[in-house]
Amino acid sequence: MVPTMRDAFVTLPTEKSFSLWFGMAPQRQLPDMALSLQADVYFAAYVIWEDETDDETCRAWLAAQMRRLDPISEGLFLADSDLATRPSKFLSSHHWERLEQLRARYDPDGLFHSYLAAPVMPLNVNPWTEGE
Repeated sequence: MVPTMRDAFVTLPTEKSFSLWFGMAPQRQLPDMALSLQADVYFAAYVIWEDETDDETCRAWLAAQMRRLDPISEGLFLADSDLATRPSKFLSSHHWERLEQLRARYDPDGLFHSYLAAPVMPLNVNPWTEGE
């Protein structure tokens, strides 16, 4: 894992950008919880820039880092994610099915918007482990 993450720490595109990595392994059995996908490690890269001419470069750098990590990632933390550009798993399959059942029951007409993603964008999938 460390060699795969190295570039995210040593090739940051701006002085204000930073990457984080820390342990998230639960110290106890986790309860039945809504945000049910938890891995032993948390990684995040925050790209900060001020000049709009850097938009393409900085977004491309971040996308490249995340693509590099996708094959070893269990999913993503929903609050730190851009599902419009990087769909991935954020709930366990069991909890995703449960959520969809609740949505069908209480919002059959789809009045409430789901997630910030294009309507054709798949939700809660990991393209590297699809079918597990």
